Amino acid sequence: MAAPIMHTVEDAIILCGVNDTTSFNGDTKAERIADDVFDDDFQSCMDKTIKELDEDLKSYSALTIGNGQIRLTPGNKRNIRGLMQWCRDKIRVGSNPSLTPFPIIEVPNLIRRYKTHEAFVKMSTTMIETAKPIHLKQDKTEWDDWRPTFENFLRAIPGRNGVPLLYVIRENDTAVLDVNADMLQDYINRAPLTGDVFKSDASVAHTYIVKFISGNPTAEAKLLPHKSERNGRLDFKALIEHYEGVGIHAKNVTEADKTIDSLFYNGERKPHMWWEEFEKRLSTAFVIFDKKENRQVYSDEMRLRILCRKVTADFLQNTRTFIEIELSKLPVTMTYNQALANFRNEVNRKFPPNMAQANRNTRRVSETNGRGRGRGRGRGNGGGRTQGRGRGRGRGGGGRGHPEARWVTGTDGKSYEVHPSYKFNDNVWQALPYNEKQTILDQRKQYIENRKRNVSEISADNRSNNNNSSNSQKIPEQISESSHISQITTGQGSIMGGRNEQASLKSRGGRNS
Repeated sequence: MAAPIMHTVEDAIILCGVNDTTSFNGDTKAERIADDVFDDDFQSCMDKTIKELDEDLKSYSALTIGNGQIRLTPGNKRNIRGLMQWCRDKIRVGSNPSLTPFPIIEVPNLIRRYKTHEAFVKMSTTMIETAKPIHLKQDKTEWDDWRPTFENFLRAIPGRNGVPLLYVIRENDTAVLDVNADMLQDYINRAPLTGDVFKSDASVAHTYIVKFISGNPTAEAKLLPHKSERNGRLDFKALIEHYEGVGIHAKNVTEADKTIDSLFYNGERKPHMWWEEFEKRLSTAFVIFDKKENRQVYSDEMRLRILCRKVTADFLQNTRTFIEIELSKLPVTMTYNQALANFRNEVNRKFPPNMAQANRNTRRVSETNGRGRGRGRGRGNGGGRTQGRGRGRGRGGGGRGHPEARWVTGTDGKSYEVHPSYKFNDNVWQALPYNEKQTILDQRKQYIENRKRNVSEISADNRSNNNNSSNSQKIPEQISESSHISQITTGQGSIMGGRNEQASLKSRGGRNS
């Protein structure tokens, strides 16, 4: 096999347009620039700044012709700046610039990459303060929150060669080429994990890890076996193994597998399950499997079929049917993200995002302002269950605390105390399930009918008794009716609340006998 052709810095300078054969002390212009400015070593491009390059070229132009004056055009200078960025790109991802000729046609893109990286370095000081993570606590919940913030923190810090320090703790031990990654992420994915530069960066990462886990004896103990190596990569792997597990026993993979099997959406059931949480957990499960296998485990069609099986809410039936029809077409044009958007829009239409907050505010106001002074012993609470000792009656909430009341779960996931005698505001009424609302309306209607029938029967009995009993004291009919109604509603435990109904009748003119 033939040995690979090795390209020199002088070759690259000639490609930049410095190809004059005029010599000074036997050296061409390209050779002098390669030796004097770059030491004939591509690695020099990592340490030399653009400002230093401009000063060197300016010094050449200030010389006399007899002393070896070199004057370059603006295009030549721009090409050399692009050469420096090209060398940096190669070295940052572990490639050897001498194995490839300098692609002069890429200069405009290389200049843009140089400016992008310069902006990253300038912003790093501010970003370090903004992205600084909190100290790691001991439980897994804290780890789940801490890890992404720590990774984001290291992404804001440039390493020895300008690569974000996040590459030190990346998951893959080998380089990964991702054509969709931006420049900084490409550096992170492909930067070598060996050599002096890596050792220097790994030591810095170790310092940060030790700082942000201080006070957590469990995490500190995991670093003890290799503490002397000052290797942030080994440190972070030890923390991952403790908090997340590894291989098939990784906790996030186990949870993702459980999510795919058991997660369902059958309506807004906060705090147990609602659409936003359902969508986040299902999509996260897919991402975890893809990340674990370094490929898309579930195709878009598979995700669509799984999504349709998971959505069982009745009010989403039409949307689910539409998506299933789209799945039957060839080719399938519907995507998983489009299906999520369709379901999400329908959920938001039925349950506007501000409804849950409105319910919370209404309930909070009711609980705060609904207390009233009770009659008898103790104090009543009109906004919730009766509180205090004795028989209190609260004001202002529709008479909450009825002994026959029951609790139901609303469509927003909250629990509500319901009874036909209660008054509900619009937000609460809309949140009650349809069958519960219908039951309440039916019970109210039935109560009104029974009350009318009882009043009629009692009035007839009173008139009959008054006519047939000569020794009885004649009592006005209106008062007699009120007395008997009071006895029925109080003694029999009326569905509408005997005590409340009695007060209502009194306010209309009736009095106890």
